Amino acid sequence: MKIFTTKSISKLKINLKKDINLIDYSNEDLSSELGLATLERYEINNNTNLEMPVGSSIRELKDKENCVLIDKILPNLKPADATDEALWVTLCILNFKDYVLKRWPDRSKLFTHIFASNWRQRMRDNALGRLWWTMHLSKNLDAKNYNKYLEILLSNSD
Repeated sequence: MKIFTTKSISKLKINLKKDINLIDYSNEDLSSELGLATLERYEINNNTNLEMPVGSSIRELKDKENCVLIDKILPNLKPADATDEALWVTLCILNFKDYVLKRWPDRSKLFTHIFASNWRQRMRDNALGRLWWTMHLSKNLDAKNYNKYLEILLSNSD
């Protein structure tokens, strides 16, 4: 998959901080407007999609289902690779923007769920990084019974 370069991540941070509504631009228009560049980096399974939230309750947000799905979408991702902010920002903006916008409709908090410049933000705040890390931790606790740990970790995720 193609991910944004470090320079492009910086441009996105500066411009989305000024005007979060730039997120509404098409991927092509946003890339053209800001001069964004990508590079080939990770493997992605484009045959799997995330489930869209249907409400605001824990069950309706579909976080548990999406933890399982993000694991299928990024089948060979290693924890060291999951520390790459560019991966999560790219997925939030290019691959799963509709999900991110539906999951966090409050634009004033959207910036926090797109960018993840430190470890805590990647695990807790980033719209997609948090799903992957939750699944990763759950599988490490019990690969066969990960659902039990997903329930615990997601019991009050917001």
